[in-house]
Order: sequence, then C-alpha cells, then structure tokens
Amino acid sequence: MELASILIVDDCVESVALMKDCLVIAGFSVSTAHDGEEALGILENNHFDLVVLDLTMPKMDGLEVCRILRGKTPYIPVLILSARGDVTDRITGLETGGDDYLIKPINFMELLARIKALLRLMKNIVVDGNPMSKKEVQLGHLIFDKVRRCIIKEDIIIPLTTKEYSLLSYIAKMPGKVVSKETLLKKVWGYSHSGYNHTIETHINRLRSKIEEDPTNPKILLTIWGSGYKLVNTITNGDTIIKNGNDVDKTSDQI
Repeated sequence: MELASILIVDDCVESVALMKDCLVIAGFSVSTAHDGEEALGILENNHFDLVVLDLTMPKMDGLEVCRILRGKTPYIPVLILSARGDVTDRITGLETGGDDYLIKPINFMELLARIKALLRLMKNIVVDGNPMSKKEVQLGHLIFDKVRRCIIKEDIIIPLTTKEYSLLSYIAKMPGKVVSKETLLKKVWGYSHSGYNHTIETHINRLRSKIEEDPTNPKILLTIWGSGYKLVNTITNGDTIIKNGNDVDKTSDQI
C-alpha cells in the first residue's frame, strides 16, 4: 500500500525534524521545507496528500502559501500550525483556506489525530463523488456541486475547502433535520470533545459567507438554538422543498 505523503513547512529546524521522525514512525512519507517559497517550489513538482503549514516564516508566510494553494488543483488539505492562539488568528487561518488549526506547542498525538482525520475526509470526498452519488444539490438560488467541490452562484464558481465540503455534504444528507454539534464533531472532524465547538462555529460562519445572501441572517443553513444546525430551502426532483423554513427561533444565536 502506498504511504500517504505529507509536506511539513516550518522554519524551525528542530520542530520539523521532530515532526518528521514521528510521522515517519507512524507510517507516512514525509518531505520538508523551511519557508513558503521553498514549499511552493516543492509542491509545484510533487504530489502530497496533506500539508502541515506553519504561519510565521521568512520570505513568504503561511497565510500567503495557503492563499496560493487554494487557487490550484488538485485540492490539498492544509493543517495550520501556529503559536498564535487568539480566536481572531484562528479564524483568519481558517478563512484563508486552512482545513484545521493546531496551536503550538504541539502535542504529537493530537497532531497525528488531526492528520488522520483530514486524510479520512479526503478519502470520503472521493467516495462521495462517485457517479452513484447525487452530484448536485440546489440550495435556494445556489448549486452545491459535490463532484467539483464548489458552490455555483450565478455562474460564478466558489471553491470549498475540505472541511467546508465535508460539513455541507453531511448536513445535506439530512435536509430539514437538525444535526447536532456533537454529531458534526464526530462525523466530520473525528473528535468527540465538546471543547472543539468553536471549530464548528468558525467553519459554519465561513460556509455561510459562501452560501447565504446575508450570513448574519441565514436562510439556508439555520441554527436551531440548543440543538444544532439545519439545512432548508433545498430542491429535490425539480420541486422546492422548504422544510420548516420559518422554524428558526427568533431568540436563537446564529452560531
């Protein structure tokens, strides 16, 4: 069986060496780079299943590398590493295109768990994109293209990250039904700890920015206070199905 290939990008030589040794022992094929420009050069000529990307680096920082990667195909999941633990920094990293965010100092077991979860998601995306799956879901005036992993809005293609795609795909399997945060953590992230709720909230907000006319007043991906999230205004077999479209608690928050 071919080993999953990972590129580690970090300017700290000691950290890179330690992560590489640990991941090789765990059964991965690992390459390394120590700045953004070197990383892009390696990525230009080699295929990787995942990139572990530090934010603060010389020549080109991790955010810029992530922006450039999101403009390329095929899609490569990115796990961001950073000593910046502020919520704003995490949101910026995720909104730039990161699929997950891990704060330094890194616990190797958590790093390994996050990597495995992202690789599982990519595998599920390939399976979900087979011809037997429903290729498109209409969300109000938008099209969710499950094969190309994007939102189509008035002929404009809006790409989705791995997590955004997996999150929307899972909720879209149950239109009109409430999906709890706990279920999403387990099914989409592979976690069971409620301490990761902020991760879901960040991705929900980012997803809404792509599918809602007004993300602060969502009409497609609704919050059901105390329960979870629900997808409405979908179209099946040419008929509009608005399942409990008015069933949003007016007292509910949008996260």
